[in-house]
Amino acid sequence: MLYYPAVLVGRQVFLSLVPPFRALTAGSLYNVVAPAFNHSGIASPHRGSHAIRHAWATRAFAQGQRLKTIADLLGHRSLESTRIYTKVDYAQLRSVGLGWPTEVQS
Repeated sequence: MLYYPAVLVGRQVFLSLVPPFRALTAGSLYNVVAPAFNHSGIASPHRGSHAIRHAWATRAFAQGQRLKTIADLLGHRSLESTRIYTKVDYAQLRSVGLGWPTEVQS
């Protein structure tokens, strides 16, 4: 049977599995995430938890979530920090674009 703390203090998402339940460091998260990237064959220049955050935020934005909501969930204090996730999805943009106008004959 697993024991989980009844009350968590702070805003940590990833905690150690053994008491005292402390927040995992960026290095310990990388040691878990990077091998999973390697094992899955995912080609990515970044292989740490940042890559997962970035993928989630980009997908949430593409699905119509407000930038403010994404910023709040990521813990960003400024919307400018979150704007990197608003890169243009050209395939989606092509689906709503108008065709090139034809020349009007008078």
